[in-house]
Amino acid sequence: MPLLHPKVIKKFHHDGSSKTYHGHSVICRLPPDSPLAATLKGLRQGLSQHKRSELFKNEALLPNTNYHMTVFICVRDLERGADVMPREDYATDIKERSGLTGPYDEWLEYTIQQVRDVALEEQMRPPYEFSVEKEIPQIGYSIGVRLRASPDTRLKLAHLRQQLAQLTGIAAPDSYVFHVTLAYLLREPTLKEADELKALVESHLAEAPEVVELPTQQPTTIQRKYHPIVPLNPSPTNAVHITMDPDTDQQPSSPHSFPELHIIEPTSPHTHTAILLHGRGSNGPEFAEELMEESKLPGQPTLAQKFPSWRFVFPSSRQLWSTLFEEDMPAWFEAHSLTDITSRQELQEPGIIEAVGYLSSVLDDEIERVGGDAGKVVLGGISQGAAVGMWTLLCREKCDRLGGFVGASTWLPFAEDIRGYLSKGGENSRGRGFVESMMSHLRHLVTHPRESRGVLNTPVFLGHGVDDGTVDVELGRQAKNVLEQLGMEVEGKEYEGADLEGHWVKAPEEMDDIARFLRAVESRNNCEFVFADATITMLFPYFFLFATIFAQRPSTISICDYYTQVEYGSATEENQFKLVQGIVALAFAGPKSIPSKKVPKELTGILNPGVRGGQRVDLLPFFNGTLASTNLNNQPVGINWLDDGGLAPLSDYLTSKTKSVVLSNSSNEYRLFGHFYTSFSRIFGCSLPPADPPTPGGSLNLAYAHKFMSLDFAEVAYFIDQLTRAAEFYGFSTTDAQSLNTRMNSLYNSRCAPPITFNAQNGPQLLSLCQDPSFPLAVPNSDCKAYANLTADGGGSTKPSGAASSGNGAETSPTDSAAPSMKNNHNLSAGGIAGAAIGSIAGIALLTAALFFFRRHRLASRSKAQTQQHWNGPESVDYLSPQSDKFNSFSPHTAYSPAELHSPKSPELPVELSGETNGAESERISRAV
Repeated sequence: MPLLHPKVIKKFHHDGSSKTYHGHSVICRLPPDSPLAATLKGLRQGLSQHKRSELFKNEALLPNTNYHMTVFICVRDLERGADVMPREDYATDIKERSGLTGPYDEWLEYTIQQVRDVALEEQMRPPYEFSVEKEIPQIGYSIGVRLRASPDTRLKLAHLRQQLAQLTGIAAPDSYVFHVTLAYLLREPTLKEADELKALVESHLAEAPEVVELPTQQPTTIQRKYHPIVPLNPSPTNAVHITMDPDTDQQPSSPHSFPELHIIEPTSPHTHTAILLHGRGSNGPEFAEELMEESKLPGQPTLAQKFPSWRFVFPSSRQLWSTLFEEDMPAWFEAHSLTDITSRQELQEPGIIEAVGYLSSVLDDEIERVGGDAGKVVLGGISQGAAVGMWTLLCREKCDRLGGFVGASTWLPFAEDIRGYLSKGGENSRGRGFVESMMSHLRHLVTHPRESRGVLNTPVFLGHGVDDGTVDVELGRQAKNVLEQLGMEVEGKEYEGADLEGHWVKAPEEMDDIARFLRAVESRNNCEFVFADATITMLFPYFFLFATIFAQRPSTISICDYYTQVEYGSATEENQFKLVQGIVALAFAGPKSIPSKKVPKELTGILNPGVRGGQRVDLLPFFNGTLASTNLNNQPVGINWLDDGGLAPLSDYLTSKTKSVVLSNSSNEYRLFGHFYTSFSRIFGCSLPPADPPTPGGSLNLAYAHKFMSLDFAEVAYFIDQLTRAAEFYGFSTTDAQSLNTRMNSLYNSRCAPPITFNAQNGPQLLSLCQDPSFPLAVPNSDCKAYANLTADGGGSTKPSGAASSGNGAETSPTDSAAPSMKNNHNLSAGGIAGAAIGSIAGIALLTAALFFFRRHRLASRSKAQTQQHWNGPESVDYLSPQSDKFNSFSPHTAYSPAELHSPKSPELPVELSGETNGAESERISRAV
């Protein structure tokens, strides 16, 4: 008599009759009315009539009523051997908690009673969806069909398994490919026999449905509440069935469900939500109290008070058994070791799956509360909370960008497995399989165009203590690198001296950075900015023009004069120019050549590729003439504005090779940066700015100048962000720099802003740089009609409805434009460049010279192919602060008069590209994305 397989001998005698044993498991039965059941019924009949039927005679050929898949084995009897029993420590732990000292049967009954108390919450409820695999593995000791759980079902079953694991002390299985057994073989088949049986099975499976839902019906008693029961008949005695009533919406209450949310409600009308997750050993209320207390400096408001329109939500984890500390403790998942994060990673999986499902539902609820706008919800946390938060973010298959993600002192579980899965490199591992099961959508998502990459466009802030004794800072850097590999925009900052041996939020620096990040979320979504007591919208330009931006500065001094004094000792004309020249050079060239640790990694330079809001940005083609985007005489042309060395003169200045930005006064680049120095001196409120550049032909309207650029939100935001970060490097406080940032976004980075009159002689001016629907609509008022058929003086096809004073409303003909006609020698006069580049008033001049070189009109013609550059994230380099020893000792305006600076007598002809596009509406270029 041949030996039976160990798994068969425990269930059947050699004659095929079944044995009886005491064991209990949670199973999901295949209802008899299921389309798959019909297929399997025919297959069973085929097996019973097969010439090899002696292999599985009698009860070893299972009846139709026994077709099921095992979700969780709760208890196995001692007779089945140590290899199939829970470990002794698990059994001992359950006995200690139960107080049982009696025989095995009492312990068995206690465990079953525990399982009965499980409540099927929303995230566990059927239907469970599976795909039917039409091919089966080589037949060995059994014949069966494999069902592969869908991602949604995988989460549901993971929730159920995790809860059962907590109750029974048995580790939850991690496989989501289930086996529906049809027959057990009473001896080992030969290869020929196995092939014959395999062919029979697969011929029947060819007729099976592709997808099946289980259970569509339960053959056991249905209770009104979602509780597991141990049915008496007709079910097998070795099964615990979980049954549910599909017709009831009653929510069960269970001591094993997640605790209630702790919420700090907004004190103003609700606009945004932050979901913040605690670390291991804490809970929502405790974390909320500690975080708010940490954010409160003497005489200063808490984080919640700083954001009165925000709803702060603090979820709590469940109690999980920790194998490291050998006790139950609040945790989102079990992290066995942070010294070796690859140690027993499998212990993390059940908790991560369960927490991701729960937090996803919390996230969806909060998104619904803000009108379905995911951009108004921020997710984040500290330590383990931020770790599971990152997983929640990456597991979202919905194509919606969150407002942001904030993480402190955290790491990314399975980081290397995620990296390997995305790159399709390295060896397959259990961790790789887990990542694939949870994040299979990412591999496809990273190939999407930037505007449709969903959650990968979510901006991320990660802060970490360099002296963190719990989660090493290298783990935080690893998390940042993996997210950047996904193409996400990640701002990473490191701190020293935080409480709890570096494993906490550093006050006040990190708290200030988090507050700044949340302000930026408001800026991106609302284009309304909350001040001390009121929201100021259309009054921003007046504050902006005269630079009354006050933070820790005296109310009697402007932002430029104050920081010039701080940086150079006195606010002389020479020193004010030093400040402005340094900020402009750094903002455009970036810090690549400067070895200074003070330079933020996010400062990459306007003329270098970068990332904003998860979107790659490359503005160089709009400056070097690659794109015909300059509006000359209401026609798109390509002008090389970097014709005197490009970045080199800026880098030479920043590295002290020269004492000033050295440019030939006959070059386009000289004129361009001359306008920048003047414009930003006005913007920063310098009391001694350079003279206004001459603008023959009159005012050039800002919206008109950007007519052929098709700017998008991220490009304008990136330009403004780089200026802001350069200003911070030169000593601007976070408050002043961010006030500048948000107000510039408010003025220029919104759609259909009503015209504003800065100067009665120039009339109302239109400020919106783009009318693409992706831009947020200006608030509280908008006027899209005003932007139809723009003219150089600010007029449109209709009279601006929101103007403080009326313009003429008429379209200027090419001969009356601010620049000479291209028909005349195809060149630009200095005055023409001045008008086309910047406009005549400093209040509007902020972005004219730079931004109108940016992006082609959708109908514009291309001059030549654009060389694509790929952003690989900020470089880790050291930088040297540009201090006073490298600055020129004189103001360049003592060497060049304003007229000489802006209108040289004998200018060289600027390089003009794509001049052939003049008037050729049918031959407009398109920009490569």
